[in-house]
Amino acid sequence: MSASLVNNLHFENWSSNHVSDWLKGLDDVIQQYVVHFKDKDVNGKKLMMLTHYDLEKIGVRKLGHQELILEAVDLLRSLRYDYETENLQSLALQLGCKARSLFNEVQPRNLENDPNMANHSHSSRSRPHQLSVEILSSVADLIITLKCVIQWLDRAPFDRIYDMILLRNTLVKLGIDLISACQKDTTDSNPEEKISTACHMLADYCDGLVVSNSETLSIQPASLEHTTIRKKPGEELGMTIHSAYYGVHVIGDIRGRSPADLCGKIEKGDEVVQVDQKTVVGWQLQRLVDTLKEKPKEVHLLLKKRPHHISPYGQLPNKRHQNTNLLQPQVNTLPSKKRRSREGEHNKQPRPSLQEFVSSVPSEDLYTPR
Repeated sequence: MSASLVNNLHFENWSSNHVSDWLKGLDDVIQQYVVHFKDKDVNGKKLMMLTHYDLEKIGVRKLGHQELILEAVDLLRSLRYDYETENLQSLALQLGCKARSLFNEVQPRNLENDPNMANHSHSSRSRPHQLSVEILSSVADLIITLKCVIQWLDRAPFDRIYDMILLRNTLVKLGIDLISACQKDTTDSNPEEKISTACHMLADYCDGLVVSNSETLSIQPASLEHTTIRKKPGEELGMTIHSAYYGVHVIGDIRGRSPADLCGKIEKGDEVVQVDQKTVVGWQLQRLVDTLKEKPKEVHLLLKKRPHHISPYGQLPNKRHQNTNLLQPQVNTLPSKKRRSREGEHNKQPRPSLQEFVSSVPSEDLYTPR
């Protein structure tokens, strides 16, 4: 990967102006704090080490607003430090370790071996049990890693592999089970048991993905690629963009023969990292769309691409461009006069004489006057 692409990810080198410009793309409720970040001279290094305590000192006191900022900063950290090593197998290993750790933390105690629990009445055990803050924090951390795994499985080429589709659907269901068990209004008398079951299944599926999976795509990391879309003033780019989850923007459908298609480097599932040197990770989708419309003729994109290799030595062909030759008009040209004359000399047959022609026709078929 070129040094220029790597330098684009050195967010710790941002000035306070770069940080302010990036914050302007976040949620609308964050815009009121842009001035506070500017006054506190928060540069890229401080941004990458931001905590709840730092946000309190800056002036962001609402917990929900703090979480919005910190989630966006987490996306920057992940892109900065993990993109070269992050792959499906490593994420599955992380998810399996977190699931097994949470399983050991919430595994129901054996009532027969625990005298403290044995003395409790049946009515006290049947009441809904409130989960501890430590368990809730561990579940939240596990869900973050689970979202990363699902994000990989949602895109090409994994979304075309049947086993991966089944795995993705199963992981989503287990994630929903974990979240529902942590709700305050849950009717489960023992939510730890539900969390324990989901974690056990998650660990088993992750172990299977890490150990028994022979698909080389799962061990290959993502890559960055720069591309330029050239278009006429007022012309649409010809592609759709949606948010896989908040702050992560993914290329959707691409219209054939459009500027996005003709540039030859954009594929469905690519993640938009920068637009004209502006980092859009963590931004609102509408802010990204508005930025794409600012330039009338050229749009420069930095894309994060999922692996498309069938082996470490080559890439799968782009299916959108496999049949482009069929669209080219077939031009049939006549041979030149010189060529026709040469071919005629080699293939020229002796001209039959009149006598040979007459003798070859049966006599009864000859025309005779009346």
